[in-house]
Amino acid sequence: MRKHLLWLITLSLAFGLLLAESPDIATLKEILNKAKSGDIEAQFQMSGYYAEGIGVEEDASEAMRWMREAATGGHTEAQYRMGAFYSHDISEAVQWFTKAGQNGHLAAQKYLGTHYAGSGKDEEKAFQWFLMAAQQHDVESAYEVGNMYFYGLGTEADHDVAFEYYRLAAEADYVPALVAVGECYLDGEGVAQDGKKAFKAFTQAAASNNASALYNLGYCYHTGQGTKMNTIRANAMYQLAVHFANENQKAAFQKYVDDTAAKLSLVDRAKADKIRDEWLGR
Repeated sequence: MRKHLLWLITLSLAFGLLLAESPDIATLKEILNKAKSGDIEAQFQMSGYYAEGIGVEEDASEAMRWMREAATGGHTEAQYRMGAFYSHDISEAVQWFTKAGQNGHLAAQKYLGTHYAGSGKDEEKAFQWFLMAAQQHDVESAYEVGNMYFYGLGTEADHDVAFEYYRLAAEADYVPALVAVGECYLDGEGVAQDGKKAFKAFTQAAASNNASALYNLGYCYHTGQGTKMNTIRANAMYQLAVHFANENQKAAFQKYVDDTAAKLSLVDRAKADKIRDEWLGR
């Protein structure tokens, strides 16, 4: 019984269609007849009815049967949901997500890009799937394509093209892309070096408390790139970078806190701490 309940929960999460109303008997019979005759949209509907017990008695086996019928017949959303159902079986999930992704399902394409970039370890396939998703104007995928062009992962390195993908994602205010755009401007990678544009991008990203953006903002104040040199503000930004950093970043950022603090008087250190505290709302 417990196993059956767990299966129903899994099925509901994967297949649940959140159908608003129960169909009347005549409509249900019509949809069922269409499903039996091979109509994939009707099959998809019947799966949802059985998964949620709408108009029929809840039946996980029937829900699965109709969803598989729809997916096998080429129903894109059904293919995606089959992949979601088999999230515990990566091989099976990838097969269904691949079918859905080839039919243009954005979430399936992103799943496959992430899969092949990680545990599936196939950079060329990861690049292909992220590119397909980026071409559907998905900003996260555009950022990933930018990374792959920048570092030559799954494709030839091309900093000019990388910058364009970063820029597309940054225009949608995607914070990691804003950081990447700022770094490209700062270093003159894929675009002409422009400290002011770098500083602007870092400032925009730092508003979201992104640790890398805060570090880069500190670096701009520290070196006077894109803004006036200001060691007090540099130290404050470095402190904030440490505050919001993950464990892998903290030690590297802390070095810059210490280096700038060594150049400040006690009064100026207090000013930096005040900037930090005001940022944090203390």
